[in-house]
Amino acid sequence: MPVKFPCSICGKPCKSNQKCIACDICNSWLHFRCIDMCISTFEKLASSPEPYYCRGCLPQHLPFSYILNTDSDIFNLENANESQASIPPNLINDAMADNDVNDTISCQYYHSGHFIEYTKQLTTKDLFMVHCNVRSLNKNLCYLQQYLSELYYKPDIIAISETRINSTNSHLHDHQMHGYSFFHCDSTTKAGGVGAYIKNTIDAKHIQELSKSFDGCESLWIEVGLNKENIIVGVVYRHPHNNMNVFQESIMQTLHKLTVNKKNIYVMGDFNIDLLKSSSNHVLDFVNLTNCFGLRNLINKPTRVTKETHTLLDHIYTNDSKHRMNSGMCLWDISDHYPIFCVVSLSNSFHRVAKVTFRDTQQFSIENFLSELQITLSNMPSSEDVNSSLSTLLTSFENVLNKHAPLKTLSKRQERIKSKPWLTKGLLRSIRTKNKLYTNLYKKLAQDEHKWAEFRKYRNKLNHLIEKSKVNYYMQQIASSNNNSSLMWKTIKNIE
Repeated sequence: MPVKFPCSICGKPCKSNQKCIACDICNSWLHFRCIDMCISTFEKLASSPEPYYCRGCLPQHLPFSYILNTDSDIFNLENANESQASIPPNLINDAMADNDVNDTISCQYYHSGHFIEYTKQLTTKDLFMVHCNVRSLNKNLCYLQQYLSELYYKPDIIAISETRINSTNSHLHDHQMHGYSFFHCDSTTKAGGVGAYIKNTIDAKHIQELSKSFDGCESLWIEVGLNKENIIVGVVYRHPHNNMNVFQESIMQTLHKLTVNKKNIYVMGDFNIDLLKSSSNHVLDFVNLTNCFGLRNLINKPTRVTKETHTLLDHIYTNDSKHRMNSGMCLWDISDHYPIFCVVSLSNSFHRVAKVTFRDTQQFSIENFLSELQITLSNMPSSEDVNSSLSTLLTSFENVLNKHAPLKTLSKRQERIKSKPWLTKGLLRSIRTKNKLYTNLYKKLAQDEHKWAEFRKYRNKLNHLIEKSKVNYYMQQIASSNNNSSLMWKTIKNIE
């Protein structure tokens, strides 16, 4: 039986004895806890004629929310005096310090072990997105894969900034990752560039007319299919010395085209805009721009931490107000930026099921198998129908094979081990030790250069051993092909 007044976020009924509120535009009902509304605000709205707008409808109600600078000359305030054009600096400070705003964002730091445990609870009903500034995909893809291989649940979308892929080096390296499709927008310079890995079990389409690369900025836009609802995923990298006015104009035009379709949008990347500097005019302008399109940032803690500075340069923006989300930063040492992530809890699985199966041959005996197969085939009933005889033959063969070498599904742990077979138990222990060293240095914000030097020495030695183990593994695989060219080329094709 359908729910009469379902909450548009959790889907449960809104009852008369509960604290619920309806949007004055779309008439959808919401539990006040589902929208993280404090009780004082709810009671104020309940006792006054003031209208309420949900997050999805709010941008439509705001004046000039979808008007471009090019649409009218009346918005050119270059000649306006300061008292007319300036925004009170404390306006954004108050908004960012508002407890109601911060309470809606569940954002925290995760060290490597904690993050691995966190991914245990994720399912195919969770949209798991990660962004990482890799400072050269050619150089650091193997280290990113090393961290990803430890996770119990792999990200559905991996956004990459600073790929440093351009026309001069794109043909020199293979940037593919097993189980993912790779989309990218290359830089016109030696720096920059963005990309995205989308799981093969998810339908994805590159929006080429919106993806662009110009001096000082790259953006990639992809339409991702989630059951009956499609979302838009964007990856943006803004170069540190890019003209802010040009960048904001480009982003505004893109968002203007996307919001017309009223689809949920997720934009992530390294914007090189430090949101902790809330008094900066550039930050004020950019925050106002994202607010006009109903976008909120899910990352509220520093993403680049050095001995001298703490800056929030990597952001995740969304206009999705219907689903619960969790976000945070991973303490990985891939580059000088912490990877950031977002998990969106959906009501239904959106994956095409793709299980990895294998034949268990631990108890397999070729003599016993052939003996039983011979007995089975000798007792097969004869038939003049060729199709029927073939079907019976295949069924009998499969039944005997399943008895002696049963078909099993790989567990998540087995999948992790199979994806990186050259990582021995000793190397895995060393990786965990390295991650603990890095976490301890972060927690103590160690200023001791000697300790950092020890960590870098351990990390570099470990990376060298991993590369050596990887080379030895593939050399053994090629040597064991026994002059079988087909098997040898299959091995070479699998080299990462």
